[in-house]
Amino acid sequence: MALIIAVVNTKGGVGKSTVVVELAVRAAELGYRSVLIEADDQTTCSGWLEAIDQTGNESGVEYYVLENVDRGARSLEVNALVKQLRGECDIIFIDTKGDATLETSAAVNLSDFALIPIQPSANDLEEFERTVGLIYTSREIRQGKPAATI
Repeated sequence: MALIIAVVNTKGGVGKSTVVVELAVRAAELGYRSVLIEADDQTTCSGWLEAIDQTGNESGVEYYVLENVDRGARSLEVNALVKQLRGECDIIFIDTKGDATLETSAAVNLSDFALIPIQPSANDLEEFERTVGLIYTSREIRQGKPAATI
């Protein structure tokens, strides 16, 4: 059963994609079967992973980009992918959009661990409360999961 790590912040530009790619690649280098689900429609992660693979340095990370444009369908797609992959890999990383979307909530609800990247700015701290609110709501429903860190 895979460990599921969602990298979340309801604010964009805080480094979610950078963090998730670094973690996924490092996990693969350590021998873990590492999978990345890109729930952010900017597709930054898949672009970076493709660039790494094209240099001849295999990232070792299998990745999936959500295809649906409809927000409700995207959250269902996150659920379906996690169910499909959970027994096939060691770690699933989910990169989320910088907004409180349905797919961000789905990622938090499915995760064992939520990682919250944050920059030292007033704007980031304001949005931090929304992000923590999503996680606390999920923790109440799931009796303590996901664990979270900043």
